[in-house]
Amino acid sequence: MSEVVYKLVVEVDQKEVHSVALDSHAVSGLISGLPFHQGDENASLYEYLAMSPSSGVRRDVAGVDFINEHTLALLAKDDAIDVRRAISANAKFRDWATTEMLTDYIRSDIECAKEIAGSLGDFTCADASMIAAVMCGHSDPEVRLALARSYSAPKKFVKQLVTDPDQGVRAEAKYTLSRV
Repeated sequence: MSEVVYKLVVEVDQKEVHSVALDSHAVSGLISGLPFHQGDENASLYEYLAMSPSSGVRRDVAGVDFINEHTLALLAKDDAIDVRRAISANAKFRDWATTEMLTDYIRSDIECAKEIAGSLGDFTCADASMIAAVMCGHSDPEVRLALARSYSAPKKFVKQLVTDPDQGVRAEAKYTLSRV
């Protein structure tokens, strides 16, 4: 991976008069202050930020809905669980993620699985039925509970959870079915 250095540069009359390297904490703080409505203008900046060695910086970039597809692909393959959790909640990721990728996320982290369950209907390139089937068979009742609470989950899988071994999952599935 390339070495990327982030700097704060001060210019006076278009001449650089001062430059100081920024640490990852400072870079993370700047990300939240970038104008998100100018996503296209900042696309290359987000790409460079996604190359940071700091998982905290990459996590913050993953939370930006205006990143381009190249940056999205880079972050989606990130090994840091905080980055995966942040990208799971990203609106652009929901329009891009595949069934295979989501299945991997579900199997590798409970928090990602719960995030995906809660917004299952928003994943436009993934097969919601296949994802729901994986979640229904998940060993952790917290994942099944998140699916039972999801109003966007395919109804047949919520009905399946009415007979789940966990009492809380059964109750939530019944409640969700009574509301849809």
